[in-house]
Amino acid sequence: MENIVVWGTGNIGTSKFYISLLKKEYNILGYCDSDKSKWKQSVNGYAVLTEEELMDAAEKNLGRILVAVADETVFFQIRDKIEKLNLPDSVKVSWYKNLYFDLVKKNVETLRPVKAYEKKDIDFRKQTETWLNNLMSEVEFWTEIVAKPQARNRDDYEKRLQNRKFTSELTENTERVEDYLKDKQGALVYDIGCGLAPRFGTELASGKVIQLTGIDPLAYFYNVINQKFASVPCREIVFGMFEFLSKFINKNMAEVVIINNALDHCIDPFRSIVECLSILKAGGMLHMNHGRMEGLVGLYQGLHQWNMDYNEKGDFIIWNYDVMINVSERLKDIAEVQVYYSDRQISLDEQYVCVEIIKKKEFSMADFINMDNDDAELAFMVKKMMEMISNPDFNLMFQNMLVSG
Repeated sequence: MENIVVWGTGNIGTSKFYISLLKKEYNILGYCDSDKSKWKQSVNGYAVLTEEELMDAAEKNLGRILVAVADETVFFQIRDKIEKLNLPDSVKVSWYKNLYFDLVKKNVETLRPVKAYEKKDIDFRKQTETWLNNLMSEVEFWTEIVAKPQARNRDDYEKRLQNRKFTSELTENTERVEDYLKDKQGALVYDIGCGLAPRFGTELASGKVIQLTGIDPLAYFYNVINQKFASVPCREIVFGMFEFLSKFINKNMAEVVIINNALDHCIDPFRSIVECLSILKAGGMLHMNHGRMEGLVGLYQGLHQWNMDYNEKGDFIIWNYDVMINVSERLKDIAEVQVYYSDRQISLDEQYVCVEIIKKKEFSMADFINMDNDDAELAFMVKKMMEMISNPDFNLMFQNMLVSG
């Protein structure tokens, strides 16, 4: 095994999942960090080496320094710093992402759990706590990276605010769903988990106009952010929970439900799919477009806790480190599931999985999901969210995010 040192003690470098994956093919000698205050400390049972200790390891048996930072620009800065240490030419310096995606590709079959999903598998309250603990990372992303005047993705935000077309440069894999809607003037369409503003407009290429509503569990935050930073008046985002959608929207009424890169944020994504199907008319379509294996790509950090994926038969599967759900198999009696996906050979963070599910008939939700404590679980989620929003320290944190600059 090649001996490596992990440079960086942030979220990526200290991810127990990432470290467990690295240990499959590398011998970890320890950590290093640009912050000298971290030196001599212990992380995940490994020492944080000083520069002198790193140089000593390089003279002996170190083969690679793995720079565990998210930003490629920061990687180049650290690489320049490492090069000034005049380490032997045999010591390679790599960005974490390159090795990580290779490891995932080699080990993906063993990373998927073999345990099949059962209705009571999800510890709902535990998953809710995880979701709530990571909630502000999503709010921060939309504020700092998307909405603020100098934000990196401000251009995308402006396009969303201005867009009127259902299919546009903002959307991908939408041809089939637009074709499905082409003759349905006034069709009810719900964009679930839409973020600050839906990517989809209300005008179809056929000239028909749909009724499109953006729904998100973080609607409170997004409406405040939009009031602060939107350049034009925008549609209000409606509050609703994926896992309890039928308590917010009438059943058997919608023509289309859209989930765009948001299902991996859910507490229970299979339950969320069943809830989406319950509000669709018979013959209605659930359209989902996601990056493949977002949980793995994001090292199961923040709200990215699930992987949207497909198996060797082309079935749509959802999984994380605990359970795997074969959605195609589970829903075959009540729906037609069609899966479209990109070439496996391209980089993992560029792969996508598009799933379109046509509801064949009405069904009993209790046949698919555990509804024993339905009202109590919803009440628990809403109570916890209200406690967060009304907490003065939490509110101050959010208000500080809204400060421009």
